[in-house]
Amino acid sequence: LLVWSYRLAEVEGSGLSIVDFGGDKQPEQVTTILHVAGNVVRAKWRG
Repeated sequence: LLVWSYRLAEVEGSGLSIVDFGGDKQPEQVTTILHVAGNVVRAKWRG
């Protein structure tokens, strides 16, 4: 599951850059973020 409170630099094994949400406040501009588990996209969020 994709948890916004998590502070991530990258998804393990995916090589994708993840935006640091840094808590409850969301960034003004966010690109498509993919949560990858076992080379399968489990969650997708686009801002």
